[in-house]
Amino acid sequence: MINYKKFLSTRFDLVIRYYFLEKVNFDVIKAKELAMSDNILKNVFDKLLTIDVKTNPHAAKKMKLSKLSYGNHVANQLFYMPNWLWIEENISNKWIKNNPYLVKIDGLGMSVKRFMISLKYGYNIYWEFKKGGKTLLSLWREELYKELLEPNKWKEIIKSKNNMIDKMLYLDFFSKNTYVGDKNLYEKYIRNLQT
Repeated sequence: MINYKKFLSTRFDLVIRYYFLEKVNFDVIKAKELAMSDNILKNVFDKLLTIDVKTNPHAAKKMKLSKLSYGNHVANQLFYMPNWLWIEENISNKWIKNNPYLVKIDGLGMSVKRFMISLKYGYNIYWEFKKGGKTLLSLWREELYKELLEPNKWKEIIKSKNNMIDKMLYLDFFSKNTYVGDKNLYEKYIRNLQT
């Protein structure tokens, strides 16, 4: 059985996005406005991105180009509108199959927008394992949010996480039936997504 709780613990930014989307009936424009106005979470983003800039050269290079504070930069990037709107306009079962969701062989999810929009519209996602790719950032780690957020805010976000897991279970995310990648990689690495 797929361990969705474990999967989301290493991509907690997906939970944060779902938290905002759920509050505004999955209207991405309103979700972005809400993220930009949430000073509690922006303060946490600021602390976590500070860690990533110090330890991750790619994050440091990216932030040199940004004119926003760390917290505002993360809030802004949670919902990068051109990509979100294009995918939302073009999404269909055929598009998802031709553009599978990517999961690193260690179980770290990579693609964001098609994942969230699939949840919004109730599509199961086609997916595949991929070697290489992104490294785990502080911004994605659940335990750091738990440590930094006030208890009431944490409870709100965990409620959204549980709702998200319920939907992933219902849609049977990461099932063998929707795996479209290298079968050998599936057999070798599926345990990294399981309990």
